[in-house]
Amino acid sequence: MNKSKIFISIILLFLIVCFSIFLFGDLFGKHTGLIIQEEFSRPTKLVDISIHLEYDVVTAGENQIVTTNIINMGLEEAEDVLIKYTLWDRAKENKISEYSESVAIQTSLSNVKQIYIPEGLPSGDYVINVEVEYGGKQASTSASFVVKNNKSIFSFERIIIGVGIFISLALLYLIYLLKKRRYKK
Repeated sequence: MNKSKIFISIILLFLIVCFSIFLFGDLFGKHTGLIIQEEFSRPTKLVDISIHLEYDVVTAGENQIVTTNIINMGLEEAEDVLIKYTLWDRAKENKISEYSESVAIQTSLSNVKQIYIPEGLPSGDYVINVEVEYGGKQASTSASFVVKNNKSIFSFERIIIGVGIFISLALLYLIYLLKKRRYKK
């Protein structure tokens, strides 16, 4: 096999690998699994809360559905409680958004809330924290999920792959022109 055939074979193999990574890049993403982690903090007086997230992975610009279950375990009568939903980054350093509502609870309550995940939010792990405030006390719980941002067409990896494909095609065209020129002489 001569050198030009070996070179063309290597370039074609490189193009096939680049194209495969470009098409199937999401299969090799950072988030192959999800562990939902819940943290609890309850006062001695007697409201128990738990939450369930509808989706493990949410695309930026869509809604995460949070089902909050509140159980009155000792308050003597119906009481108004304030429910605060806060969306945080994974480290709970940056607050993304916050929603609150007031509801009355006698024995138990199941409340469904849609939390908007802002467009342009970077892909990664995020935490929804739910706090229930009542009678000067509070209880809280949180759960984590993954946000994927598919809107970003010009991600760094895609730009690098595109440049690599362009350079490979340009080299193939130059080789073609050089061979064509040789045969004319």
